[in-house]
Amino acid sequence: MVLFFVVHESPQFIIEKTGNREKARRALAAYHGVGVEDATVETEMKICEDSVTKSKEKAKAKEAKSPIQTDHDSVTVIFMPWKARDDSSKVIREAAWLGVMVKIAYVFTGARCLRAFSTFVLYNLGRWSYDGALYGSFAISLLRIPFTLIPVFLVDRLGRRPLIVTSTVISFLSLSLMIIGIDLGASWKIATLVGLSSLLLTTACGIGSVSRFYAAELVPRNLLISSVSILTMFEALTKIGVEFAFYPIANIVSLNFHNYVMGGSGV
Repeated sequence: MVLFFVVHESPQFIIEKTGNREKARRALAAYHGVGVEDATVETEMKICEDSVTKSKEKAKAKEAKSPIQTDHDSVTVIFMPWKARDDSSKVIREAAWLGVMVKIAYVFTGARCLRAFSTFVLYNLGRWSYDGALYGSFAISLLRIPFTLIPVFLVDRLGRRPLIVTSTVISFLSLSLMIIGIDLGASWKIATLVGLSSLLLTTACGIGSVSRFYAAELVPRNLLISSVSILTMFEALTKIGVEFAFYPIANIVSLNFHNYVMGGSGV
Protein backbone atom coordinates (compact mmCIF):
# COMPACT_ATOMS: atom_id res chain seq x y z
CA MET A 1 0.00 0.00 0.00
CA VAL A 2 2.84 2.40 0.82
CA LEU A 3 4.37 1.85 -2.63
CA PHE A 4 1.21 3.14 -4.31
CA PHE A 5 1.84 6.57 -2.78
CA VAL A 6 5.27 6.88 -4.40
CA VAL A 7 4.53 5.29 -7.79
CA HIS A 8 3.76 7.79 -10.56
CA GLU A 9 0.43 7.71 -12.33
CA SER A 10 0.22 6.60 -15.95
CA PRO A 11 1.53 9.40 -18.24
CA GLN A 12 -1.33 8.77 -20.67
CA PHE A 13 -3.85 9.07 -17.84
CA ILE A 14 -2.27 12.35 -16.70
CA ILE A 15 -2.46 13.82 -20.20
CA GLU A 16 -6.03 12.64 -20.73
CA LYS A 17 -7.44 13.77 -17.39
CA THR A 18 -5.41 16.85 -16.45
CA GLY A 19 -3.47 17.83 -19.57
CA ASN A 20 -0.41 18.49 -17.38
CA ARG A 21 2.50 17.77 -19.76
CA GLU A 22 5.19 18.48 -17.17
CA LYS A 23 3.74 16.00 -14.70
CA ALA A 24 3.42 13.40 -17.45
CA ARG A 25 7.01 14.09 -18.53
CA ARG A 26 8.28 13.55 -14.97
CA ALA A 27 6.34 10.29 -14.74
CA LEU A 28 7.83 9.05 -18.02
CA ALA A 29 11.34 10.01 -16.94
CA ALA A 30 10.87 8.14 -13.66
CA TYR A 31 9.58 5.01 -15.39
CA HIS A 32 12.46 4.98 -17.90
CA GLY A 33 15.08 5.96 -15.35
CA VAL A 34 16.34 8.95 -17.36
CA GLY A 35 16.39 12.70 -16.96
CA VAL A 36 13.38 14.88 -17.71
CA GLU A 37 15.16 16.50 -20.68
CA ASP A 38 16.13 13.19 -22.29
CA ALA A 39 15.16 12.84 -25.97
CA THR A 40 13.41 9.51 -25.41
CA VAL A 41 10.99 11.18 -23.01
CA GLU A 42 9.81 13.58 -25.70
CA THR A 43 9.33 10.69 -28.12
CA GLU A 44 7.23 8.81 -25.58
CA MET A 45 5.25 11.97 -24.86
CA LYS A 46 4.26 12.23 -28.51
CA ILE A 47 3.16 8.59 -28.51
CA CYS A 48 1.00 9.17 -25.42
CA GLU A 49 -0.54 12.34 -26.85
CA ASP A 50 -1.32 10.61 -30.17
CA SER A 51 -2.93 7.72 -28.29
CA VAL A 52 -5.10 10.11 -26.24
CA THR A 53 -6.14 11.99 -29.38
CA LYS A 54 -7.12 8.77 -31.15
CA SER A 55 -9.09 7.59 -28.11
CA LYS A 56 -11.04 10.85 -27.97
CA GLU A 57 -11.76 10.69 -31.70
CA LYS A 58 -13.05 7.13 -31.39
CA ALA A 59 -15.25 8.12 -28.44
CA LYS A 60 -16.70 11.04 -30.40
CA ALA A 61 -17.36 8.77 -33.39
CA LYS A 62 -19.21 6.29 -31.18
CA GLU A 63 -21.30 9.06 -29.63
CA ALA A 64 -22.18 10.36 -33.08
CA LYS A 65 -23.34 6.90 -34.19
CA SER A 66 -25.29 6.25 -30.98
CA PRO A 67 -29.07 6.58 -31.49
CA ILE A 68 -29.40 7.94 -27.95
CA GLN A 69 -28.06 11.43 -27.33
CA THR A 70 -28.16 13.48 -24.14
CA ASP A 71 -27.43 17.10 -23.30
CA HIS A 72 -25.64 16.20 -20.05
CA ASP A 73 -22.84 13.96 -18.84
CA SER A 74 -23.73 10.63 -17.23
CA VAL A 75 -23.15 11.79 -13.63
CA THR A 76 -25.63 14.64 -14.11
CA VAL A 77 -28.14 12.34 -15.81
CA ILE A 78 -28.01 9.68 -13.09
CA PHE A 79 -27.61 11.73 -9.92
CA MET A 80 -29.03 15.18 -10.72
CA PRO A 81 -32.60 14.77 -12.00
CA TRP A 82 -33.37 18.44 -11.28
CA LYS A 83 -30.83 19.40 -13.96
CA ALA A 84 -31.25 16.63 -16.52
CA ARG A 85 -34.94 16.98 -17.30
CA ASP A 86 -35.00 16.15 -21.01
CA ASP A 87 -36.82 12.99 -22.14
CA SER A 88 -33.65 11.07 -23.05
CA SER A 89 -32.11 11.73 -19.64
CA LYS A 90 -35.28 10.57 -17.88
CA VAL A 91 -35.32 7.29 -19.81
CA ILE A 92 -31.61 6.65 -19.20
CA ARG A 93 -31.88 7.51 -15.50
CA GLU A 94 -34.84 5.21 -14.91
CA ALA A 95 -33.18 2.37 -16.82
CA ALA A 96 -29.86 2.75 -14.99
CA TRP A 97 -31.45 2.82 -11.54
CA LEU A 98 -33.70 -0.10 -12.48
CA GLY A 99 -30.60 -2.14 -13.29
CA VAL A 100 -29.01 -1.22 -9.96
CA MET A 101 -32.21 -1.97 -8.02
CA VAL A 102 -32.46 -5.41 -9.63
CA LYS A 103 -28.97 -6.17 -8.30
CA ILE A 104 -29.86 -4.83 -4.86
CA ALA A 105 -33.10 -6.83 -4.88
CA TYR A 106 -30.98 -9.94 -5.35
CA VAL A 107 -28.88 -8.92 -2.34
CA PHE A 108 -32.02 -8.62 -0.20
CA THR A 109 -33.19 -12.13 -1.10
CA GLY A 110 -30.44 -13.17 1.30
CA ALA A 111 -29.07 -15.73 -1.16
CA ARG A 112 -25.54 -14.30 -1.09
CA CYS A 113 -25.37 -14.49 2.71
CA LEU A 114 -27.07 -17.86 2.99
CA ARG A 115 -24.78 -19.33 0.35
CA ALA A 116 -21.76 -18.36 2.45
CA PHE A 117 -23.36 -19.41 5.75
CA SER A 118 -25.31 -22.45 4.49
CA THR A 119 -23.55 -24.87 6.87
CA PHE A 120 -24.19 -22.50 9.77
CA VAL A 121 -27.88 -22.22 8.84
CA LEU A 122 -28.38 -25.98 8.62
CA TYR A 123 -26.34 -26.85 11.72
CA ASN A 124 -26.97 -23.99 14.17
CA LEU A 125 -30.43 -22.90 13.07
CA GLY A 126 -31.87 -25.94 11.29
CA ARG A 127 -30.69 -28.41 13.96
CA TRP A 128 -29.07 -30.77 11.48
CA SER A 129 -26.06 -32.82 12.57
CA TYR A 130 -22.72 -31.30 11.67
CA ASP A 131 -22.01 -33.94 9.01
CA GLY A 132 -25.52 -33.59 7.60
CA ALA A 133 -25.18 -29.81 7.40
CA LEU A 134 -21.76 -30.11 5.78
CA TYR A 135 -22.86 -32.60 3.13
CA GLY A 136 -26.09 -30.71 2.50
CA SER A 137 -24.20 -27.48 1.96
CA PHE A 138 -21.78 -29.25 -0.37
CA ALA A 139 -24.61 -30.80 -2.41
CA ILE A 140 -26.35 -27.44 -2.81
CA SER A 141 -23.10 -25.85 -3.98
CA LEU A 142 -22.63 -28.57 -6.62
CA LEU A 143 -26.21 -28.23 -7.87
CA ARG A 144 -25.79 -24.48 -8.27
CA ILE A 145 -23.23 -25.01 -11.05
CA PRO A 146 -25.64 -26.52 -13.65
CA PHE A 147 -28.45 -24.25 -12.46
CA THR A 148 -26.44 -21.16 -13.39
CA LEU A 149 -26.44 -22.38 -17.02
CA ILE A 150 -30.25 -22.39 -17.24
CA PRO A 151 -30.66 -18.64 -17.91
CA VAL A 152 -28.04 -18.86 -20.66
CA PHE A 153 -30.44 -21.02 -22.69
CA LEU A 154 -33.77 -19.69 -21.44
CA VAL A 155 -33.29 -15.96 -20.97
CA ASP A 156 -34.09 -15.11 -24.61
CA ARG A 157 -36.99 -17.57 -24.77
CA LEU A 158 -38.68 -16.72 -21.50
CA GLY A 159 -37.56 -13.11 -21.14
CA ARG A 160 -35.75 -11.24 -18.40
CA ARG A 161 -38.82 -10.01 -16.58
CA PRO A 162 -40.50 -13.43 -16.11
CA LEU A 163 -37.24 -14.91 -14.80
CA ILE A 164 -36.75 -12.04 -12.35
CA VAL A 165 -40.36 -11.92 -11.12
CA THR A 166 -40.80 -15.70 -10.86
CA SER A 167 -37.51 -16.28 -9.06
CA THR A 168 -38.23 -13.41 -6.65
CA VAL A 169 -41.64 -14.86 -5.73
CA ILE A 170 -40.14 -18.34 -5.25
CA SER A 171 -37.36 -16.79 -3.15
CA PHE A 172 -39.96 -15.21 -0.87
CA LEU A 173 -41.80 -18.53 -0.48
CA SER A 174 -38.51 -20.36 0.14
CA LEU A 175 -37.51 -17.88 2.83
CA SER A 176 -40.92 -18.26 4.46
CA LEU A 177 -40.59 -22.05 4.48
CA MET A 178 -37.08 -21.82 5.90
CA ILE A 179 -38.22 -19.45 8.67
CA ILE A 180 -41.03 -21.83 9.61
CA GLY A 181 -38.63 -24.78 9.62
CA ILE A 182 -36.13 -22.96 11.83
CA ASP A 183 -38.86 -21.75 14.19
CA LEU A 184 -40.34 -25.23 14.65
CA GLY A 185 -36.94 -26.78 15.36
CA ALA A 186 -35.41 -30.17 14.63
CA SER A 187 -38.72 -31.83 13.76
CA TRP A 188 -38.97 -29.52 10.74
CA LYS A 189 -35.33 -29.58 9.68
CA ILE A 190 -36.31 -30.99 6.27
CA ALA A 191 -38.31 -27.80 5.65
CA THR A 192 -35.21 -25.75 6.48
CA LEU A 193 -33.16 -27.75 3.99
CA VAL A 194 -35.82 -27.54 1.26
CA GLY A 195 -36.27 -23.80 1.79
CA LEU A 196 -32.54 -23.12 1.71
CA SER A 197 -32.00 -25.33 -1.35
CA SER A 198 -34.86 -23.84 -3.35
CA LEU A 199 -33.75 -20.30 -2.48
CA LEU A 200 -30.14 -20.81 -3.57
CA LEU A 201 -31.00 -22.81 -6.70
CA THR A 202 -33.81 -20.49 -7.79
CA THR A 203 -31.71 -17.35 -7.44
CA ALA A 204 -28.86 -19.08 -9.27
CA CYS A 205 -31.00 -19.53 -12.38
CA GLY A 206 -33.17 -16.44 -11.92
CA ILE A 207 -32.60 -13.02 -10.42
CA GLY A 208 -29.04 -13.84 -9.35
CA SER A 209 -27.86 -14.60 -12.87
CA VAL A 210 -30.03 -12.13 -14.73
CA SER A 211 -29.02 -9.23 -12.48
CA ARG A 212 -25.38 -9.63 -13.52
CA PHE A 213 -26.02 -8.67 -17.14
CA TYR A 214 -29.43 -6.98 -16.94
CA ALA A 215 -28.12 -3.49 -16.12
CA ALA A 216 -25.63 -3.55 -18.98
CA GLU A 217 -28.44 -4.26 -21.46
CA LEU A 218 -30.63 -1.39 -20.32
CA VAL A 219 -28.32 1.53 -21.04
CA PRO A 220 -25.47 1.90 -23.58
CA ARG A 221 -22.14 1.63 -21.77
CA ASN A 222 -20.74 4.84 -23.27
CA LEU A 223 -23.55 6.82 -21.60
CA LEU A 224 -22.75 5.43 -18.14
CA ILE A 225 -18.98 5.05 -18.25
CA SER A 226 -18.13 7.95 -15.92
CA SER A 227 -20.78 7.02 -13.34
CA VAL A 228 -20.24 3.25 -13.31
CA SER A 229 -17.82 3.44 -10.38
CA ILE A 230 -20.36 5.37 -8.27
CA LEU A 231 -23.18 2.97 -9.10
CA THR A 232 -20.90 0.00 -8.38
CA MET A 233 -19.89 1.51 -5.03
CA PHE A 234 -23.56 2.04 -4.11
CA GLU A 235 -24.29 -1.60 -4.92
CA ALA A 236 -21.16 -2.85 -3.10
CA LEU A 237 -21.98 -0.94 0.09
CA THR A 238 -25.43 -2.50 0.11
CA LYS A 239 -23.92 -5.97 -0.27
CA ILE A 240 -21.38 -5.35 2.49
CA GLY A 241 -24.02 -4.01 4.88
CA VAL A 242 -26.36 -6.97 4.39
CA GLU A 243 -23.67 -9.64 4.51
CA PHE A 244 -21.80 -8.28 7.53
CA ALA A 245 -25.07 -7.90 9.45
CA PHE A 246 -26.20 -11.47 8.82
CA TYR A 247 -23.93 -13.40 11.17
CA PRO A 248 -24.48 -11.32 14.36
CA ILE A 249 -28.22 -11.08 13.71
CA ALA A 250 -28.45 -14.83 13.08
CA ASN A 251 -26.58 -15.49 16.33
CA ILE A 252 -28.96 -13.23 18.27
CA VAL A 253 -32.01 -14.91 16.73
CA SER A 254 -30.58 -18.37 17.41
CA LEU A 255 -29.70 -17.50 21.02
CA ASN A 256 -33.12 -15.99 21.73
CA PHE A 257 -34.84 -19.00 20.19
CA HIS A 258 -32.72 -21.34 22.33
CA ASN A 259 -33.56 -19.37 25.49
CA TYR A 260 -37.25 -19.39 24.55
CA VAL A 261 -37.26 -23.18 24.10
CA MET A 262 -35.29 -23.80 27.29
CA GLY A 263 -37.51 -21.40 29.27
CA GLY A 264 -40.68 -22.96 27.91
CA SER A 265 -39.53 -26.45 28.81
CA GLY A 266 -38.60 -25.37 32.34
CA VAL A 267 -34.92 -26.19 31.93
